[in-house]
Amino acid sequence: MKNINTIAQEINAAAVNYRMSDFQEIRRQIHGLLRPKTHKIFTNQTINDNRAFHSGGRQEIQFNIGLEGDQNEWLRYGLAFSLEPSQTLPDPMVLEPKVLKLNEYIRENQFVFLHSFFGASCREEILYSQKKCSFFLIAC
Repeated sequence: MKNINTIAQEINAAAVNYRMSDFQEIRRQIHGLLRPKTHKIFTNQTINDNRAFHSGGRQEIQFNIGLEGDQNEWLRYGLAFSLEPSQTLPDPMVLEPKVLKLNEYIRENQFVFLHSFFGASCREEILYSQKKCSFFLIAC
């Protein structure tokens, strides 16, 4: 299996052929910034040993990838909030209103959401933690 840095760089390179290439520009517009910090999805600052999230995504829902399993043999990808405290987000529970809004959307639109994006062949499970935060598990 490739390492997460290689996978993230390949995603960045492939994105130019898709609407995802406009992702950082869309984020710039939403946040009212003069210019995007980067045009890449993943940067060296957001790629760690076995996971990566999109640049600028710490206080918003994150596109993320990661390697899982005893030998990092499984590639995980998803869209989620990170609730780990960090220097840029010491109290991740400030994200609770956004998390609750996402949970409500997912509960109300499970079938449409999953089958529109992942197809009818997927098995879906939605787990809710004690802190009212969602974890999405998609198995295709």
